[in-house]
Amino acid sequence: MKNLLYIFVLFSTSIFANDVSDEAKFIHATKNFNVWEYKFSAGLSITKMPLEVVEEEINQSPLIVLNARLGLPLNFSLKSQFEMNVLTNSMDLELMWSKEFSIISMALSGKSKVWIGNLDFSPFDINATGLILYPTFKLSIDRKEYLMTFEVESQTSWIFTRSNDIELGQEFNLFNGIGVSLSIEQALWNNNWVVNSIKLNYVKSHYQSWLSYSTIDEFLLYPEITFSFIL
Repeated sequence: MKNLLYIFVLFSTSIFANDVSDEAKFIHATKNFNVWEYKFSAGLSITKMPLEVVEEEINQSPLIVLNARLGLPLNFSLKSQFEMNVLTNSMDLELMWSKEFSIISMALSGKSKVWIGNLDFSPFDINATGLILYPTFKLSIDRKEYLMTFEVESQTSWIFTRSNDIELGQEFNLFNGIGVSLSIEQALWNNNWVVNSIKLNYVKSHYQSWLSYSTIDEFLLYPEITFSFIL
């Protein structure tokens, strides 16, 4: 996790040395998309799990991350995200409305995440399904060489756990916690743009730690770092 943090800092500080790109390629910034304009990104994400819920040897969860954004009329955008690894897979769908003020733009959005966790463990299988809702406020700054986006979100979470079609339990948190993130989109070379993101989830339960079956009813910190290429 420390090595990934160093990488994030290295790329983020390099923004001041990059030349201005002819065309900014962004997917997370709250600037408006043209109607029916679309972009994609692909990358990797890793989350650090607190030791209160997992063992030290398995306290990191890497994921393949794919994002897409489509411009809609009236300053709306539709975003989606797919996250995948061996144990957990998820899909996000987000509707965002943006407003620009010179170099600053803001947005309000509603996002939902559906996730599935599965472990084939003879003689029984364990799986979980969850739904998370995120009302979100975003603010972006466009410096031409880079775009910086801040996000603050609230989380509402449902989790259903089963084994061989037998329900093991349910968990519902109307206020599961908050997430705060910073994303920097910048030209790494020529007009090839990348995204560096760091997010802090301060929540009671986090979907990537579903297999721990933690009964701790308190807020814990789940830091997450993502690096992606905008396609």
